[in-house]
Amino acid sequence: MGQTEFFTYLSSFVIIVLAVAIADLINSLHRLIRARKRVTWHPLPLMMALLATIAVISEFFSLWWEFDVTDITMMELLGVLSVPGLLALFAYSVLPDEVPPEGLDLWTFYMEERRVLCALLGLAFVCDMVRAAQGAVDDNVPASEIVWYFLLLTPAFFIPLLLISFTKKPLWQWIGVLGLLAVNGQSLLFWELSVES
Repeated sequence: MGQTEFFTYLSSFVIIVLAVAIADLINSLHRLIRARKRVTWHPLPLMMALLATIAVISEFFSLWWEFDVTDITMMELLGVLSVPGLLALFAYSVLPDEVPPEGLDLWTFYMEERRVLCALLGLAFVCDMVRAAQGAVDDNVPASEIVWYFLLLTPAFFIPLLLISFTKKPLWQWIGVLGLLAVNGQSLLFWELSVES
């Protein structure tokens, strides 16, 4: 099997997981729109859904770096699948699956689910950092560069998660969600795919 076929084989499963996550987000939003008269809307859950979309798309782009390999063990594959799997769970959980006949308050839903969402996103971040560290070691990146990267990125990611998890005031919720969007949204500026001719 050539490297191109190997990449296609490995990436296909992950792409399916990520595509199903995006499809679930779209379906959940569609259900909310269809039942809009029974929904009390709030922007924060929708901002979290946007965050889930950005995270899933960013993970799709990262496949081109993660699967630049010629062989992989089962344990390495499970490590690679941990991030897309956790991000898919985050995407599945960020919006309600159904709108009950008596109606749904999106703020109440968000506040009840926020700790689960933060736990999934935090675990995905930790797995991604482990994966990035392993890739940096494999590429002989100096340890000082790896440490500085983690020292800068970890607080920027976990402070918003802690704000969301342990505060109830809307202002802190907004700061937390916008902070996560700022940290994760920068990937939209830098990811690029190109094909060699």
